[in-house]
Parts: sequence; structure tokens; C-alpha cells
Amino acid sequence: PADALIKQAVFFNNEVYVPAASGALYRSADKTSFVQVAGAPKVVAVYGAINEDNNSAPALSLLVDDSGVYRFAAMSEAGVFTMGEIAPDQFPVSGFSALSYNSMYFARLMTVAGKTAAGELTNAAWSTFDGKSWALLTDEASSYFEKKEGAALAYYDDKFYLIGGLNASGNGSKEIHLSIDKGVSWALADSMVMLPSAFASRGYSSVVVEKNKYMLIFGGKTSNNAASLNEIWRGRINRLGFKE
Repeated sequence: PADALIKQAVFFNNEVYVPAASGALYRSADKTSFVQVAGAPKVVAVYGAINEDNNSAPALSLLVDDSGVYRFAAMSEAGVFTMGEIAPDQFPVSGFSALSYNSMYFARLMTVAGKTAAGELTNAAWSTFDGKSWALLTDEASSYFEKKEGAALAYYDDKFYLIGGLNASGNGSKEIHLSIDKGVSWALADSMVMLPSAFASRGYSSVVVEKNKYMLIFGGKTSNNAASLNEIWRGRINRLGFKE
């Protein structure tokens, strides 16, 4: 659909889901043709898919407009929507980074940074196990990295990587922050893990870690007003390429 927020496209239950500016939710089984999801509430954002684990079924995590109140919601594989808690004012509604992961046999979904409904940037990390309630991971008084939107989030080398993003001035970054405690704390990567000098600072890139332990970074833009970059970068920590 022409008004779909493609930056929030999520793969769930073998289909692609995207929200629209109108609040409608669309799905596609072939990634080409989209149909509107019947019975969906007014969708503000789609955060990601929560994988199946030993204790719960998979779900699609959403933020919906419930008669003027932003509320968390989850959609099951059968297409059933369940309303959750009211979203805190400091929770991101756009520009966030999200990643599904498994922790101690429990499935989780994390979101980091982004912009709140009031238009303020945030540098917090949040996590959910069901999409209907979210827990703040970072301490409210902490500032592990600057407030930003459009950072790229990946799980690589047994750590969470937060790459780049656009700051309050709308300018891009090439900093990499790492978390070894599942998003509770973050540290700036040292000189052994950094992007090359030719890599332009940017936000709104897409990142994928492939089976040979390469990290691929797609596109992005250097500032809020810049055109999208037509680039793909590939890198790998050397020891991850060693044969056992």
C-alpha cells in the first residue's frame, strides 16, 4: 500500500506485516501484494515478532491507538488481537530499533532508542515477553549513549550491537555500543570493533548477520534531510572466521 510505513515491516507467521499512516495494518504472504488485516485496531507502530518458547506462543507486538490512548497490543498467529497496558509517555513510537531474541529458553523482544509520541528522542532500552507489557531495561538516570533515532540493532558475537543513529541535531553517527547483559547496560566499543574511516556516519540503516558470521549494513542516511545511501557494507570479526 502507498501509505505503508515500510521502515516498520516485520516478518511474522510466514507473512510480512506493515502499518499504514491511516492506522490500518497490512499483511503479505508473497511480499508483493498486500491485504488489510481484518479486525485490527488502529495501529501506531509494529515492533516485531516474539518467537515461540517453552511457555508461550508467538505473537506480533504492536502499539495501537485505543480511543486516543496509546496502548500495547499483541496479535496471535490466528489473527486474534489482545490489548495490553497503556504505553508510558517515554516509550518510543517511531525511529526505534527492535530485535527478537531468546534468553534462557524464554523469547523476548527488545527496542532501543527512538522518538516518543511527544517528539522527544530517547536513549532507553525496553523488553517484552508477550507484547502486552514492556519493562524498562536501562536505568532512567543512565546515559550510556546519546538520545537518537534510527540506530541499527543486531545480535553478534554474543553481544547486542547498537550502530549509528541520528542525534537531536539530525546528524548521523558511526559509534558502536555493545551490551553483554541483554540491554541493561551499554558501553562504547573499543578500537578493535569499529567501522572503517570510509563509512559515513548515518542512521536508519538495516543490519543483518548471516550464517558465515558476516555483518551486513544496508543503506541509511547521513542526516534527517539527506537522501538514502545506495550502499552495502560487509564486515566480520576475524576470529569468528577461524575454522574450528
